Amino acid sequence: MKKYYISRPILSIMLCITFLLNLLTGCTNETPHHLAIVYAACQNNPVPMMNGQLYEILSDTAGIFDSTMSVFVADQSCYRAYYRRFESPNMTLSEAKRKQIIRGYTVDALSAIGKATAQADDVDLIGCITQASRQLLTDKKDDEPADMLIIASGLSTVYPLDFTNGYLFCEPEDVVDALKEKQAFPDLSFVESITWIGCGDVTEPQKKLSYAQVDRLKNIWKAVLEECGCKKVTFAPDISDNNQREKSEHTVKT
Repeated sequence: MKKYYISRPILSIMLCITFLLNLLTGCTNETPHHLAIVYAACQNNPVPMMNGQLYEILSDTAGIFDSTMSVFVADQSCYRAYYRRFESPNMTLSEAKRKQIIRGYTVDALSAIGKATAQADDVDLIGCITQASRQLLTDKKDDEPADMLIIASGLSTVYPLDFTNGYLFCEPEDVVDALKEKQAFPDLSFVESITWIGCGDVTEPQKKLSYAQVDRLKNIWKAVLEECGCKKVTFAPDISDNNQREKSEHTVKT
């Protein structure tokens, strides 16, 4: 079989053309990152502050070419309120202009979160986490990283994890065993990390949880999410802006 070789000058030209095409199309060496947000935009759940850690998390995803971001509202219907696949700003633009575009992407996502509203009183966190995980599986390719952000008090009010039925008084391992019997675990084995904002943070008429109850609630969810296969679960500080939604009759006894 006859072999063909590419001369060095031609190879150099080809490499230069490839570099220029990447430059003009905004391609980077950064691996796309996929983020699914589960937001309990329901009664008794405080409205999150649209700055600080939340802004930073969204900005990190919005700044990487071909990354995706989705927002799911964790009411009983569990609907997708926002979805976007981000295009990288053209590399020929100035750094200031690129940052401005990324900031616009981030503000757009924050706006979608701020406008999201529940269509039902009940909170279905397990169901919504399942929906979010399916979205991530659809979006990611091979070893691309996928993460989840949960913005909720953690007080789910529907089957299979209804805290109005006394789960707040159970040990984490007992809750995990109960969910195993119901075969209610979503697959999170491919999720690198879950950051939870506002776990235990509630508004009236839900009675404020004690420090011990907040710790118990976090331990329950950590045990559940780790049983689902998530590699890392982190609880961020509460970030309520003290705004309240309409009152709900669904409250958890404390």
